[in-house]
Order: sequence, then C-alpha cells, then structure tokens
Amino acid sequence: MYTLYVNGKLVGSGQQWREPDLYTVKFPATPRVVIAIVASQGPVGYDIGLIAAGKLWDSDKPDPIVVDFGTDAQWVTLDGDSTLAARATFVDPSFVDASWKNSHVVAAYTDSKSPWSVKEVKEAVVGKAVGKRIMGMVKIPDAPEAALAEIWKL
Repeated sequence: MYTLYVNGKLVGSGQQWREPDLYTVKFPATPRVVIAIVASQGPVGYDIGLIAAGKLWDSDKPDPIVVDFGTDAQWVTLDGDSTLAARATFVDPSFVDASWKNSHVVAAYTDSKSPWSVKEVKEAVVGKAVGKRIMGMVKIPDAPEAALAEIWKL
C-alpha cells in the first residue's frame, strides 16, 4: 500500500499492488518536482517494495518536452524503522534527504521473474483513492497529513 505526494501535496493512495493507479496532477511551474511516497507492506513482516513511473510536462507550452521517470537505484529511501517525526517532514519539498540510502533494485518491472510479474498486473486506472492517505490501520503508521494536490479530471 502507498500514499503519494507531489511537491508536498497529497495526491492519493492505493492498497492493491496488482492494480496500478493513474493520477494527473496540476501544479505551478517549478524548477524542481519532488515526489514522495509512503509505502508499507501491511501488518505482516514482508519486505516493502515500490514501483512507480510517470511523465512530467509543461501544459502551458504548445509543444512541451515530456520527461519520463520511474523508480530505480537513484531513488532514495528512509528505513522503515526511522522515527515518525522524520517521516512526517519528508513530504515537504524543502526536506534534505542527504542521509537517506539509495534504493535497492530487486528486478526490472518487465522481468518475468520479478516478484510482481507483469503478466499479473492490471492496466492502470484513475486512482480510486484520490486525495486520501493510508491511515487507521493496525500496526501501520498513518501517512503524513498534507494539503491536497490539484487533480485534473481527464
């Protein structure tokens, strides 16, 4: 399960890893876009994994440059045992993540031997939990509160 933030704003959440969610977020022009995700496996003791991908573009330009991005070893992660206070501040775009570790890539998304095997994953749909965060679950810390992002309805 996850809760997604873009530039400090709450976008949405989801709990079904085989059912990817799709969001279109509008935000003011900025030289830097910060994507923060709280991920949890649930109350059981399995390893936590995360896969995310997206596109960025300037919708004010008639022929915008599209930038594709996705999770890889360049993404940084905070150990799940870290304090809740540190977790709550990391969604802020000015948060300094210099002490965080690079993530560990288990397998490529397209690798048929990966734990999430592409054959089992459904087509992405518009997120069902837009503007909601993971909270109130047994043995899982609540995702941080934040102002809501502006979501475009396509």
